[in-house]
Amino acid sequence: MLRLTGSGEAYAYDAEHPYPWAGFTDQITEIAFGDAVTEIPAGAFAGCTALTRVTIPAGITKIGSRAFAGCTALTEADFWGEPPAEVGSEVFSGCASDFRVCYLAELTDDWAPAGETAWHGWPLAELKHRVTFLNDDGTVIAELSVDRGTAPTPPAAPARTGWIFIGWDSGSFTFAPDAALSAAMSDKTYTAVYEKDLPDGFYLIRPDWVPEHVEAAEKFTPNPNAEGEYLLNVTLTEGELITVARVEGRKITALYPEDFLPGYTVDADHAGSVTVCFRETFREDWADFGGYVFISENIAPPVIHFGDVPDGVWYADAVAWALENGVTVGTSESTFSPNHTCTRAQIVTFLWRAAGARRRKPRAVSSGTWRRASGTVKRFCGRSKTALPPEPQQTPSARTDPVPAPRP
Repeated sequence: MLRLTGSGEAYAYDAEHPYPWAGFTDQITEIAFGDAVTEIPAGAFAGCTALTRVTIPAGITKIGSRAFAGCTALTEADFWGEPPAEVGSEVFSGCASDFRVCYLAELTDDWAPAGETAWHGWPLAELKHRVTFLNDDGTVIAELSVDRGTAPTPPAAPARTGWIFIGWDSGSFTFAPDAALSAAMSDKTYTAVYEKDLPDGFYLIRPDWVPEHVEAAEKFTPNPNAEGEYLLNVTLTEGELITVARVEGRKITALYPEDFLPGYTVDADHAGSVTVCFRETFREDWADFGGYVFISENIAPPVIHFGDVPDGVWYADAVAWALENGVTVGTSESTFSPNHTCTRAQIVTFLWRAAGARRRKPRAVSSGTWRRASGTVKRFCGRSKTALPPEPQQTPSARTDPVPAPRP
Protein backbone atom coordinates (compact mmCIF):
# COMPACT_ATOMS: atom_id res chain seq x y z
CA MET A 1 0.00 0.00 0.00
CA LEU A 2 1.15 3.51 -0.85
CA ARG A 3 0.00 6.03 1.76
CA LEU A 4 0.07 9.82 1.21
CA THR A 5 -0.01 12.13 4.23
CA GLY A 6 0.63 15.78 4.93
CA SER A 7 -1.31 18.99 4.26
CA GLY A 8 -1.25 22.11 2.13
CA GLU A 9 -0.45 22.50 -1.54
CA ALA A 10 1.15 19.47 -3.18
CA TYR A 11 4.68 19.69 -4.53
CA ALA A 12 4.83 20.04 -8.30
CA TYR A 13 6.86 17.05 -9.46
CA ASP A 14 7.89 16.82 -13.10
CA ALA A 15 9.94 14.66 -15.45
CA GLU A 16 13.15 16.12 -14.10
CA HIS A 17 12.02 15.64 -10.51
CA PRO A 18 9.79 12.53 -10.56
CA TYR A 19 7.59 11.32 -7.74
CA PRO A 20 9.42 9.22 -5.08
CA TRP A 21 7.42 6.14 -6.04
CA ALA A 22 8.01 6.53 -9.77
CA GLY A 23 10.18 3.39 -9.88
CA PHE A 24 7.47 1.23 -8.30
CA THR A 25 4.41 2.02 -10.41
CA ASP A 26 4.02 -1.61 -11.47
CA GLN A 27 3.88 -2.74 -7.80
CA ILE A 28 1.38 -0.28 -6.32
CA THR A 29 -1.94 -2.09 -5.76
CA GLU A 30 -3.55 0.21 -3.19
CA ILE A 31 -3.38 3.92 -2.35
CA ALA A 32 -4.51 5.57 0.88
CA PHE A 33 -4.82 9.31 1.49
CA GLY A 34 -4.38 10.98 4.87
CA ASP A 35 -7.26 12.94 6.36
CA ALA A 36 -5.51 16.30 5.78
CA VAL A 37 -4.69 15.64 2.10
CA THR A 38 -6.80 17.88 -0.17
CA GLU A 39 -5.07 17.56 -3.54
CA ILE A 40 -3.99 14.77 -5.88
CA PRO A 41 -1.21 16.31 -7.98
CA ALA A 42 -1.03 16.08 -11.75
CA GLY A 43 0.35 12.77 -13.00
CA ALA A 44 0.83 11.55 -9.43
CA PHE A 45 -0.15 7.95 -10.11
CA ALA A 46 0.09 7.77 -13.88
CA GLY A 47 1.16 4.34 -15.10
CA CYS A 48 0.33 2.42 -11.90
CA THR A 49 -0.56 -0.67 -13.87
CA ALA A 50 -1.29 -2.90 -10.82
CA LEU A 51 -3.89 -0.54 -9.37
CA THR A 52 -7.45 -1.87 -9.82
CA ARG A 53 -9.53 0.35 -7.56
CA VAL A 54 -8.93 3.66 -5.80
CA THR A 55 -10.89 5.45 -3.08
CA ILE A 56 -11.03 9.26 -3.18
CA PRO A 57 -11.81 10.64 0.32
CA ALA A 58 -14.34 13.41 0.88
CA GLY A 59 -11.54 15.84 1.75
CA ILE A 60 -10.07 15.84 -1.78
CA THR A 61 -11.05 19.07 -3.55
CA LYS A 62 -8.58 19.09 -6.44
CA ILE A 63 -7.34 16.43 -8.88
CA GLY A 64 -4.57 17.37 -11.29
CA SER A 65 -4.40 16.45 -14.97
CA ARG A 66 -3.57 12.85 -15.84
CA ALA A 67 -3.39 11.95 -12.14
CA PHE A 68 -4.35 8.32 -12.94
CA ALA A 69 -3.64 8.20 -16.66
CA GLY A 70 -2.36 4.90 -18.00
CA CYS A 71 -3.55 2.85 -15.03
CA THR A 72 -4.58 0.07 -17.37
CA ALA A 73 -6.08 -2.21 -14.69
CA LEU A 74 -8.05 0.54 -12.92
CA THR A 75 -11.77 -0.24 -13.16
CA GLU A 76 -13.28 2.00 -10.46
CA ALA A 77 -12.69 5.31 -8.66
CA ASP A 78 -14.89 5.55 -5.55
CA PHE A 79 -15.67 9.10 -4.40
CA TRP A 80 -16.78 9.33 -0.78
CA GLY A 81 -17.68 13.01 -0.93
CA GLU A 82 -19.02 15.66 -3.25
CA PRO A 83 -17.44 16.13 -6.69
CA PRO A 84 -14.02 17.86 -6.37
CA ALA A 85 -14.16 21.58 -7.19
CA GLU A 86 -11.16 21.40 -9.53
CA VAL A 87 -10.58 18.55 -11.96
CA GLY A 88 -7.82 18.57 -14.57
CA SER A 89 -7.93 17.02 -18.00
CA GLU A 90 -7.54 13.35 -18.82
CA VAL A 91 -7.48 12.38 -15.14
CA PHE A 92 -8.49 8.77 -15.91
CA SER A 93 -7.43 8.46 -19.54
CA GLY A 94 -6.04 5.09 -20.58
CA CYS A 95 -7.67 3.20 -17.72
CA ALA A 96 -9.51 -0.14 -18.11
CA SER A 97 -12.22 -0.27 -20.77
CA ASP A 98 -14.94 -0.79 -18.11
CA PHE A 99 -13.70 2.02 -15.86
CA ARG A 100 -16.37 4.00 -14.00
CA VAL A 101 -16.72 6.71 -11.37
CA CYS A 102 -18.79 5.69 -8.33
CA TYR A 103 -20.49 7.91 -5.77
CA LEU A 104 -22.45 7.41 -2.55
CA ALA A 105 -26.19 6.96 -3.03
CA GLU A 106 -26.93 9.75 -0.54
CA LEU A 107 -24.97 12.19 -2.74
CA THR A 108 -26.87 11.45 -5.93
CA ASP A 109 -28.18 15.03 -6.09
CA ASP A 110 -24.60 16.30 -6.18
CA TRP A 111 -23.31 13.85 -8.76
CA ALA A 112 -26.33 13.26 -10.96
CA PRO A 113 -28.96 15.94 -10.15
CA ALA A 114 -30.63 15.53 -13.52
CA GLY A 115 -30.02 11.84 -13.88
CA GLU A 116 -26.61 12.23 -15.50
CA THR A 117 -24.85 9.00 -16.41
CA ALA A 118 -21.35 10.40 -16.90
CA TRP A 119 -18.95 12.76 -15.14
CA HIS A 120 -16.29 14.49 -17.24
CA GLY A 121 -16.93 11.81 -19.80
CA TRP A 122 -16.53 8.81 -17.51
CA PRO A 123 -19.49 6.52 -16.70
CA LEU A 124 -21.25 7.17 -13.38
CA ALA A 125 -22.67 4.57 -10.99
CA GLU A 126 -23.74 4.38 -7.36
CA LEU A 127 -20.98 3.11 -5.12
CA LYS A 128 -21.16 -0.58 -4.28
CA HIS A 129 -18.81 -2.66 -2.18
CA ARG A 130 -17.61 -6.11 -3.10
CA VAL A 131 -18.25 -8.63 -0.36
CA THR A 132 -16.64 -12.02 -0.91
CA PHE A 133 -17.38 -15.23 0.99
CA LEU A 134 -14.64 -17.86 0.96
CA ASN A 135 -14.43 -21.43 2.14
CA ASP A 136 -11.56 -22.19 4.50
CA ASP A 137 -9.56 -23.59 1.58
CA GLY A 138 -9.75 -20.25 -0.23
CA THR A 139 -12.36 -21.22 -2.81
CA VAL A 140 -15.06 -18.61 -3.50
CA ILE A 141 -18.51 -19.45 -2.17
CA ALA A 142 -20.21 -16.21 -3.22
CA GLU A 143 -19.45 -12.66 -4.32
CA LEU A 144 -21.89 -9.83 -3.64
CA SER A 145 -22.16 -6.17 -4.65
CA VAL A 146 -23.53 -4.27 -1.67
CA ASP A 147 -24.47 -0.62 -1.18
CA ARG A 148 -22.15 1.20 1.16
CA GLY A 149 -23.62 1.15 4.66
CA THR A 150 -25.72 -1.94 3.97
CA ALA A 151 -25.07 -5.24 5.75
CA PRO A 152 -24.52 -8.12 3.31
CA THR A 153 -26.67 -11.22 3.46
CA PRO A 154 -24.41 -14.26 3.69
CA PRO A 155 -24.95 -17.33 1.50
CA ALA A 156 -26.35 -20.59 2.85
CA ALA A 157 -24.13 -22.24 5.43
CA PRO A 158 -21.49 -24.33 3.66
CA ALA A 159 -21.18 -28.04 4.42
CA ARG A 160 -18.00 -30.00 5.05
CA THR A 161 -18.03 -33.71 5.87
CA GLY A 162 -16.95 -34.40 9.44
CA TRP A 163 -17.07 -30.73 10.43
CA ILE A 164 -19.66 -28.24 11.71
CA PHE A 165 -19.92 -24.72 10.29
CA ILE A 166 -19.77 -22.21 13.16
CA GLY A 167 -19.71 -18.84 11.40
CA TRP A 168 -17.99 -16.26 9.20
CA ASP A 169 -14.59 -14.79 10.09
CA SER A 170 -14.13 -11.15 9.07
CA GLY A 171 -10.48 -11.10 10.01
CA SER A 172 -11.13 -9.49 13.36
CA PHE A 173 -14.34 -11.16 14.51
CA THR A 174 -16.24 -14.39 13.89
CA PHE A 175 -19.96 -13.95 13.26
CA ALA A 176 -22.26 -16.80 14.26
CA PRO A 177 -24.21 -18.40 11.39
CA ASP A 178 -27.43 -16.59 12.36
CA ALA A 179 -25.83 -13.25 13.28
CA ALA A 180 -26.15 -10.10 11.16
CA LEU A 181 -22.90 -9.06 9.48
CA SER A 182 -21.43 -5.58 9.76
CA ALA A 183 -22.55 -2.88 7.35
CA ALA A 184 -20.29 -2.67 4.31
CA MET A 185 -18.09 0.41 4.52
CA SER A 186 -15.45 -0.99 2.18
CA ASP A 187 -14.74 -4.15 0.25
CA LYS A 188 -14.84 -7.09 2.63
CA THR A 189 -13.96 -10.77 2.70
CA TYR A 190 -15.49 -13.34 5.03
CA THR A 191 -14.07 -16.83 5.50
CA ALA A 192 -16.04 -19.88 6.67
CA VAL A 193 -15.02 -21.27 10.06
CA TYR A 194 -15.55 -24.90 11.06
CA GLU A 195 -15.15 -27.08 14.13
CA LYS A 196 -14.49 -30.80 14.09
CA ASP A 197 -17.75 -32.73 14.49
CA LEU A 198 -16.70 -34.96 17.36
CA PRO A 199 -19.29 -36.77 19.50
CA ASP A 200 -18.61 -36.67 23.22
CA GLY A 201 -16.31 -39.42 24.41
CA PHE A 202 -12.67 -40.46 24.74
CA TYR A 203 -10.20 -40.24 21.86
CA LEU A 204 -6.64 -41.36 21.24
CA ILE A 205 -4.64 -38.31 20.20
CA ARG A 206 -1.17 -38.16 18.72
CA PRO A 207 0.77 -35.97 18.79
CA ASP A 208 -1.12 -32.63 18.29
CA TRP A 209 -3.94 -32.54 20.79
CA VAL A 210 -6.11 -29.74 19.42
CA PRO A 211 -9.58 -30.95 18.36
CA GLU A 212 -8.81 -30.30 14.68
CA HIS A 213 -6.27 -33.13 14.81
CA VAL A 214 -8.49 -35.64 16.60
CA GLU A 215 -9.88 -38.30 14.31
CA ALA A 216 -13.39 -39.64 14.90
CA ALA A 217 -12.10 -43.07 13.87
CA GLU A 218 -9.90 -43.06 16.99
CA LYS A 219 -12.77 -42.86 19.48
CA PHE A 220 -12.76 -45.42 22.25
CA THR A 221 -15.79 -47.63 22.79
CA PRO A 222 -16.92 -49.00 26.17
CA ASN A 223 -15.55 -52.39 27.10
CA PRO A 224 -18.66 -54.54 27.66
CA ASN A 225 -16.68 -56.72 30.04
CA ALA A 226 -15.29 -54.04 32.34
CA GLU A 227 -17.19 -51.05 33.68
CA GLY A 228 -15.27 -47.80 33.27
CA GLU A 229 -12.90 -49.28 30.71
CA TYR A 230 -12.73 -48.39 27.02
CA LEU A 231 -11.18 -50.11 24.00
CA LEU A 232 -9.75 -49.05 20.66
CA ASN A 233 -8.27 -51.17 17.89
CA VAL A 234 -5.68 -48.99 16.19
CA THR A 235 -2.34 -48.99 14.37
CA LEU A 236 0.50 -47.36 16.31
CA THR A 237 3.89 -46.25 15.04
CA GLU A 238 7.09 -46.84 16.97
CA GLY A 239 8.33 -43.64 18.60
CA GLU A 240 5.06 -41.68 18.53
CA LEU A 241 3.66 -40.21 21.73
CA ILE A 242 0.07 -41.10 22.55
CA THR A 243 -2.37 -40.03 25.21
CA VAL A 244 -6.15 -39.86 25.63
CA ALA A 245 -8.48 -36.86 25.55
CA ARG A 246 -12.02 -36.46 26.78
CA VAL A 247 -14.12 -34.46 24.29
CA GLU A 248 -17.29 -32.68 25.38
CA GLY A 249 -19.20 -30.26 23.19
CA ARG A 250 -16.52 -30.61 20.48
CA LYS A 251 -13.90 -29.31 22.93
CA ILE A 252 -11.12 -31.19 24.70
CA THR A 253 -11.98 -30.96 28.40
CA ALA A 254 -9.44 -33.36 29.91
CA LEU A 255 -6.21 -35.12 29.03
CA TYR A 256 -4.85 -38.37 30.41
CA PRO A 257 -2.21 -37.69 31.73
CA GLU A 258 -3.50 -34.19 32.43
CA ASP A 259 -0.38 -32.40 31.19
CA PHE A 260 -0.08 -34.59 28.07
CA LEU A 261 3.43 -35.60 29.09
CA PRO A 262 4.85 -38.06 29.93
CA GLY A 263 2.09 -40.01 28.15
CA TYR A 264 3.42 -43.14 26.47
CA THR A 265 5.97 -43.34 23.69
CA VAL A 266 5.23 -46.41 21.60
CA ASP A 267 8.08 -48.92 21.63
CA ALA A 268 8.84 -51.56 19.04
CA ASP A 269 7.02 -54.27 20.99
CA HIS A 270 3.73 -52.36 20.89
CA ALA A 271 3.84 -50.83 17.42
CA GLY A 272 1.54 -52.06 14.67
CA SER A 273 -2.07 -53.22 14.97
CA VAL A 274 -2.94 -53.30 18.64
CA THR A 275 -5.78 -52.88 21.10
CA VAL A 276 -5.52 -49.94 23.49
CA CYS A 277 -7.43 -50.17 26.78
CA PHE A 278 -8.14 -46.96 28.70
CA ARG A 279 -9.40 -45.97 32.15
CA GLU A 280 -9.91 -42.49 33.60
CA THR A 281 -8.24 -43.47 36.85
CA PHE A 282 -4.51 -44.08 37.15
CA ARG A 283 -3.48 -47.71 37.53
CA GLU A 284 -0.12 -48.66 38.96
CA ASP A 285 -0.12 -51.93 37.03
CA TRP A 286 -0.43 -49.89 33.80
CA ALA A 287 2.45 -47.57 34.74
CA ASP A 288 4.62 -48.93 31.92
CA PHE A 289 2.13 -47.31 29.52
CA GLY A 290 1.71 -44.07 31.45
CA GLY A 291 -0.88 -45.34 33.92
CA TYR A 292 -4.03 -44.71 31.93
CA VAL A 293 -3.71 -47.07 28.97
CA PHE A 294 -2.75 -50.67 28.44
CA ILE A 295 -1.71 -52.02 25.06
CA SER A 296 -2.12 -55.60 23.87
CA GLU A 297 -1.42 -57.22 20.53
CA ASN A 298 -4.77 -56.50 18.94
CA ILE A 299 -6.53 -58.95 21.24
CA ALA A 300 -9.44 -57.25 22.91
CA PRO A 301 -10.70 -58.76 26.17
CA PRO A 302 -13.27 -61.46 25.32
CA VAL A 303 -16.87 -60.41 25.04
CA ILE A 304 -19.26 -62.12 27.40
CA HIS A 305 -21.38 -64.44 25.35
CA PHE A 306 -23.25 -66.24 28.12
CA GLY A 307 -26.99 -66.04 27.60
CA ASP A 308 -27.68 -66.07 31.35
CA VAL A 309 -25.42 -63.06 32.11
CA PRO A 310 -27.41 -60.00 30.98
CA ASP A 311 -25.59 -56.87 29.85
CA GLY A 312 -25.11 -54.44 32.72
CA VAL A 313 -25.95 -56.91 35.48
CA TRP A 314 -24.05 -56.17 38.70
CA TYR A 315 -21.73 -59.18 38.45
CA ALA A 316 -20.95 -58.84 34.71
CA ASP A 317 -17.49 -57.37 35.42
CA ALA A 318 -16.65 -60.25 37.72
CA VAL A 319 -17.71 -62.79 35.11
CA ALA A 320 -15.60 -61.02 32.51
CA TRP A 321 -12.60 -61.01 34.82
CA ALA A 322 -12.92 -64.72 35.58
CA LEU A 323 -13.22 -65.51 31.89
CA GLU A 324 -10.27 -63.28 30.91
CA ASN A 325 -7.97 -64.71 33.54
CA GLY A 326 -8.69 -68.38 32.91
CA VAL A 327 -10.45 -68.91 36.23
CA THR A 328 -13.46 -70.49 34.55
CA VAL A 329 -15.02 -71.20 31.17
CA GLY A 330 -18.64 -71.39 32.30
CA THR A 331 -20.90 -74.39 32.60
CA SER A 332 -21.38 -74.68 28.84
CA GLU A 333 -20.54 -72.78 25.67
CA SER A 334 -23.53 -70.49 26.23
CA THR A 335 -24.25 -70.57 29.98
CA PHE A 336 -22.48 -69.42 33.10
CA SER A 337 -25.06 -70.61 35.69
CA PRO A 338 -24.57 -67.63 38.03
CA ASN A 339 -27.23 -68.90 40.46
CA HIS A 340 -25.80 -72.39 40.93
CA THR A 341 -24.16 -73.31 44.21
CA CYS A 342 -20.41 -73.90 43.91
CA THR A 343 -18.88 -77.06 45.28
CA ARG A 344 -15.82 -76.90 47.49
CA ALA A 345 -13.82 -78.55 44.73
CA GLN A 346 -14.81 -75.80 42.33
CA ILE A 347 -14.01 -73.05 44.85
CA VAL A 348 -10.56 -74.49 45.54
CA THR A 349 -9.90 -74.78 41.80
CA PHE A 350 -10.99 -71.19 41.20
CA LEU A 351 -8.69 -69.94 43.94
CA TRP A 352 -5.83 -72.00 42.59
CA ARG A 353 -6.30 -70.60 39.10
CA ALA A 354 -6.81 -67.02 40.32
CA ALA A 355 -3.56 -67.22 42.28
CA GLY A 356 -1.74 -68.06 39.07
CA ALA A 357 -0.35 -71.34 40.33
CA ARG A 358 0.53 -73.69 37.48
CA ARG A 359 -1.66 -71.62 35.15
CA ARG A 360 -3.08 -73.77 32.42
CA LYS A 361 -6.21 -73.93 30.32
CA PRO A 362 -9.32 -74.47 32.51
CA ARG A 363 -10.99 -77.83 32.28
CA ALA A 364 -14.09 -79.41 33.77
CA VAL A 365 -14.07 -80.45 37.43
CA SER A 366 -16.89 -82.78 38.38
CA SER A 367 -18.66 -82.67 41.72
CA GLY A 368 -16.82 -84.75 44.30
CA THR A 369 -13.49 -84.64 42.44
CA TRP A 370 -10.52 -83.04 44.22
CA ARG A 371 -7.41 -81.66 42.64
CA ARG A 372 -4.50 -83.68 43.88
CA ALA A 373 -1.72 -81.30 42.99
CA SER A 374 0.70 -81.18 45.88
CA GLY A 375 -0.33 -78.67 48.51
CA THR A 376 -3.33 -77.35 46.59
CA VAL A 377 -6.01 -78.05 49.17
CA LYS A 378 -3.83 -77.37 52.12
CA ARG A 379 -2.68 -74.06 50.70
CA PHE A 380 -6.21 -72.67 50.50
CA CYS A 381 -7.94 -74.49 53.32
CA GLY A 382 -5.22 -74.59 55.95
CA ARG A 383 -5.62 -78.27 56.62
CA SER A 384 -4.79 -81.61 55.11
CA LYS A 385 -7.05 -82.75 52.34
CA THR A 386 -7.70 -85.94 54.26
CA ALA A 387 -9.19 -83.89 57.09
CA LEU A 388 -11.83 -82.27 54.94
CA PRO A 389 -15.44 -83.04 55.80
CA PRO A 390 -17.42 -85.14 53.34
CA GLU A 391 -18.57 -83.46 50.15
CA PRO A 392 -22.36 -82.79 50.16
CA GLN A 393 -24.32 -84.56 47.48
CA GLN A 394 -25.06 -82.34 44.50
CA THR A 395 -26.02 -82.76 40.91
CA PRO A 396 -22.79 -83.32 38.93
CA SER A 397 -21.88 -80.64 36.44
CA ALA A 398 -20.21 -81.25 33.11
CA ARG A 399 -18.11 -78.11 33.54
CA THR A 400 -16.88 -76.00 36.40
CA ASP A 401 -19.64 -73.90 37.99
CA PRO A 402 -17.94 -70.50 38.30
CA VAL A 403 -18.12 -68.09 41.16
CA PRO A 404 -18.27 -64.43 40.16
CA ALA A 405 -15.07 -62.73 41.27
CA PRO A 406 -14.49 -58.99 41.52
CA ARG A 407 -11.99 -57.37 39.16
CA PRO A 408 -8.83 -56.62 41.13
